[in-house]
Amino acid sequence: MIKAVLFDLDNTLILFDETAFYQQYLANITRAFQGLMPMHIFQKRLMSASQALLQNSGKMLNSEFYMSVFAEGFAQKSEAMWQKFIDFYQQDFNRLQSLMIPVPGVHELFNYLRQTELKIVVASNPLFPLTAQLKRLSWAGLADYPFDLITHLENTTFCKPQTGYYREICRQIRVDPHDCLMAGNDDVNDMIAGKTGMKTYLTTDSRLIGEASLAVSKNLRDSEVEETIKIEYRGSLSGVKKVLGNL
Repeated sequence: MIKAVLFDLDNTLILFDETAFYQQYLANITRAFQGLMPMHIFQKRLMSASQALLQNSGKMLNSEFYMSVFAEGFAQKSEAMWQKFIDFYQQDFNRLQSLMIPVPGVHELFNYLRQTELKIVVASNPLFPLTAQLKRLSWAGLADYPFDLITHLENTTFCKPQTGYYREICRQIRVDPHDCLMAGNDDVNDMIAGKTGMKTYLTTDSRLIGEASLAVSKNLRDSEVEETIKIEYRGSLSGVKKVLGNL
């Protein structure tokens, strides 16, 4: 019996060209950090710290692990750098909203979910602090939805595609993985949830925009990991309602 539904965010609840998004994101956030770290070091650290999160396996909060890598050699500025991230996501991050494309049927689906007793989780790869996740949910038109959990840098100790990420969610919401459905557009990051016992639903809406993924785990896409991932359902995001009706 399904008791919880987990939704990815990027190109699942909101659609956008990831290449264009990260180009503008990098330009804007680099400007925000002027004076705190040399530009060429900042841009390398931004990517390397995200990649390094794959090495965090429950050792510490992702926010702490991220900053230990990002601010290495700049420890005296670490607190100011974290606050700069928060300020950026609260203010300048809004400039990227114009790149977002609505997902067909998202509001109808979540209006339906409001009427159920299912626990609803935003299982977005926790590469951003909470303030950024909330901002991105507002872009999807879901700012007021009463989610049971939103994963972010400050409340997780794993990231995708680690199965520990999904088990950590289940511990937080107190639902067994076998009673969960994970819906997302990424056949590795999201569908690997099936290895924990979750049912999986691969969304296809992102194909409408010729998606080019820049996922942290892209190096896994050509590995044997992908070959062993089982996808039980696939279709548009709106099709999740029908699947839930049959489970």
